[in-house]
Amino acid sequence: MRVLVAGQSGLDKMHFLNDLQLLCNDKARDSCDEGVALDEGTLRKAHIHAVLDVEKEFQQRETVSNYLDINESQFIDGKNQILRELDQQYGPDKNLIIATHLTYFRKKSIFHRVGWDSLRMLGPDMIITLIDDVHSVYSRIQGRRDPDDYVRSVTMKDLMSWREAEIMMAQTIADNLYTGRKIPHYLVALNHKVQVVYQLIFEQGKKRVYASYPMTTAKDDRDLIRAIGAFVEELKKYFIVFDPGTIGEKTLHDSTVNHLRGPLPSLSPFISVNGKEYRLEELLPILPDIGGQIVTRDERLIRQSNAIIAYRPALSEGIRYELDYAAQIGRYSVAFHPKDDGESPFAQRAQVSCADYQHFMRTVREFANS
Repeated sequence: MRVLVAGQSGLDKMHFLNDLQLLCNDKARDSCDEGVALDEGTLRKAHIHAVLDVEKEFQQRETVSNYLDINESQFIDGKNQILRELDQQYGPDKNLIIATHLTYFRKKSIFHRVGWDSLRMLGPDMIITLIDDVHSVYSRIQGRRDPDDYVRSVTMKDLMSWREAEIMMAQTIADNLYTGRKIPHYLVALNHKVQVVYQLIFEQGKKRVYASYPMTTAKDDRDLIRAIGAFVEELKKYFIVFDPGTIGEKTLHDSTVNHLRGPLPSLSPFISVNGKEYRLEELLPILPDIGGQIVTRDERLIRQSNAIIAYRPALSEGIRYELDYAAQIGRYSVAFHPKDDGESPFAQRAQVSCADYQHFMRTVREFANS
């Protein structure tokens, strides 16, 4: 299995992938969710033979302060050479994880430098695009100390556009790298933890589900938050779970809106979000982008799932949309809709709707084993 791992700058991909290798090779679960159930027989046999970051390897070989300073053909040739050496060193039966950028940012422009022939020669079986909250990515980049790091000039809006470009380039390669066949492409948030990537690579027989639950409604309801947490943890015992709550950019939106709606608007140019301060002028331009990208991202997560499992859809307009979207693209859906939530057309959008939680979970387990 050869897996191409894409993602913009500022993700610290190698830290994540090194933890993945520790899980596979040393069976170290420190970076996994506690409640996840991994197939023990599969885990014992799992092994990753090499993890490599193409850009870092190139930079070390060429001893350049910034690989974007050299001409395009030299950069592509260097990347191609690294991929050729990997192909020659490891046979097709070895498990390789190859991290790379598919797009780059410089001078307020986003561009790609991809050698399609070398990618075909390498023969990836799967592409995974890692993503993270835009404010987390921004903080990592701003924390760098290299004066030649052009990426430090990015704004949050730049980063949101760059993330979309990286996702679209990965999907384009997955759809068109080989003639007559597509390869899987998965969007995975860093907060999904390494077990999700492990499961996608080694537990391919396990079903993938999108966990749909009320987010805005639950924000101020601690009991509902706890119940949702228990629901998601239960799903992790049976499925590979894509959780929309692993990206928390809505917090940026809500904090900014609350700041501006106050009876006495603050004169401070900073807004505090989860203990960190961000400039208001950085946040205002991305407010419209956050909502649009939330919808698009959740659609992608549903598309890469076998089913959507919905928890109390009557409490959320968002769940209604997600159930509608799942029906449009032919995804199976199960909903828990207790009678206490009242009559609701939302629950009827699911193929199976259960008023009793135990019955709901039995239905979910039956689907997992079907």
